[in-house]
Amino acid sequence: MGVGPSDPQITPLISQCHQIDAARAAWGSLDPNVNACADRFFKNGGQSIDTMVQARIAPADSQVEAIMSKCQPVSSQNLMKNIGCFIDGEQSRCDEFYVLESAQSSPLNIDQIITAMIAGQTVGKASLETPNAKSSRLAKLAARRKSMIADAALKKLATLLDPSNKFAYAKADDIRRKIDAERANPKFSEQDILKLDGEATTLLTANNAEIERQRIRREEMLSRGEIPVSGKGAGPTEKAARFAAYYQIFETQLRDFIAGQTDGPVGQHFKTLAQDNFDTFKSRFFTSDTKDQATKSHHSYTCAVDGVFKLATLKSEVQQIMNAAVSAHGRDYRFILRYQETDNDVTRYLIDNIRSEFVNSGYRVIARATEDQAEASHEFDYYLNILDISYDDAQSDIGSIGGAGGNVFENYVLKARVKLLDNNKDAAARQELANVPIINTKRLPRDTQMPKDARRNQLLPMQAKELAREIYRDINARILTVAPLEPPSSAASSKPDGQYSITIVGVTQRDRDKLRALRNAVTKVLPGTETTVDPDGTNDKSIEIHFTHPEKFDPEDVVDAIYQAFRDNKQTFKVRYEGKNTFKGSL
Repeated sequence: MGVGPSDPQITPLISQCHQIDAARAAWGSLDPNVNACADRFFKNGGQSIDTMVQARIAPADSQVEAIMSKCQPVSSQNLMKNIGCFIDGEQSRCDEFYVLESAQSSPLNIDQIITAMIAGQTVGKASLETPNAKSSRLAKLAARRKSMIADAALKKLATLLDPSNKFAYAKADDIRRKIDAERANPKFSEQDILKLDGEATTLLTANNAEIERQRIRREEMLSRGEIPVSGKGAGPTEKAARFAAYYQIFETQLRDFIAGQTDGPVGQHFKTLAQDNFDTFKSRFFTSDTKDQATKSHHSYTCAVDGVFKLATLKSEVQQIMNAAVSAHGRDYRFILRYQETDNDVTRYLIDNIRSEFVNSGYRVIARATEDQAEASHEFDYYLNILDISYDDAQSDIGSIGGAGGNVFENYVLKARVKLLDNNKDAAARQELANVPIINTKRLPRDTQMPKDARRNQLLPMQAKELAREIYRDINARILTVAPLEPPSSAASSKPDGQYSITIVGVTQRDRDKLRALRNAVTKVLPGTETTVDPDGTNDKSIEIHFTHPEKFDPEDVVDAIYQAFRDNKQTFKVRYEGKNTFKGSL
């Protein structure tokens, strides 16, 4: 007789089979890493997952709870996670690996993790940057380094990017363009930018060497009474452009002696010389190797001059004119130099240079022993008070030309202040005619072998002479303002019978109000003087009026009256007395 599934003898066997199948299915549904881990632990104890299945023990059974707790953390989900992290302060992406605490930089695979746990070793986690994130981070760091190197190079070039710097500008601009193009282009590496930075350093060093060479050459020329110059001028003809270029240079140097008085009689004297015989004027004040080049653009010309100016000749002639004018006015200016008695070598040396500059320029300085006598008899003209002579260490500094990697320099700042007072016997009533602060600064490459005080003593003769000359220049200019001097023949008229002309560019015969104001300005200064409009000098661009005045008068009074008449246009209006009985202005 047969036995069926429902037979009571068979039922327990069927139940056991179902339990085995359920256990096998439960173990099979586990994460492969967890399953492998548990199997390793079972085998370490002489069993296996198959043994557990046959014993109808599932993963959730309390008998294997301890082993499952150990293995659960190594599931595929927990074994390696991609997380956000920061590497060297930079946001990145990381993979989270299991590692031994004794070797946290070496990530473990599943077999190594299980082996470690079976051996009782402590297992933890560490973050390791992913390859893509690392590549991106390093690229950003490289770009930042490129940018920093580029900025340092551009800082070195900053002082060279001046179009007037003929030595370095073109090369500096070329390097700047390359840096701007390469810093944002990933094709160019950090080494490419470093190469350009090296070129910038080399150019800066060469430029500083050229500045020093020119300084030495300039001092050598100054010792011969010469100075290198360059200038440009423009005009409607080549002749006018050349004249403008040369006279622009001359007027700049003249201003160094008589400051703002170049429009006055002394300046007009030289302009008359230049206009009457330009070739003689040029040979007198410029060396024979001075070159000029004129170019035409549309309907005008431009002339560039490059050469050497005879500074000593100008100084000599200015002094002759001043001396002649002083003699003509019956004056011989004498100064009392006042200063604090001091043992300071810098102060005493500078005072001696100031005294020397005034004496060598034709003025007289009262000896210290006879000052009381000169004051008592009132036989002097001005007090020259010398104040505050010192090196200003607070303003002296050390730095780098062109920033990091540039040449280190030092400043030597020599300062002084001078007052010019009239000779009023009453000290309380004396007028302060000038208050002149002067600063002379020398910037030199730093010398680590020589103390700064020693180098300052080497510079003192040069700086004292330059400072004294600047004091003389400013005081002399002020004296010319207080007591104007007329050089011989500067007031001589080129027009017969006291005839004068006034030409104003920008005013035409149609501008009746302005024409009336101009004519009234003349009659205001010279009552009864009639003015006439010159038809030959009047056109659609300018107007010219004539008047006759046989008696002597101060042309500057007429200039002031014309300015007053055109006061509504004072920002753009200009007028001056040109000499030879001629006034010229423009609106």
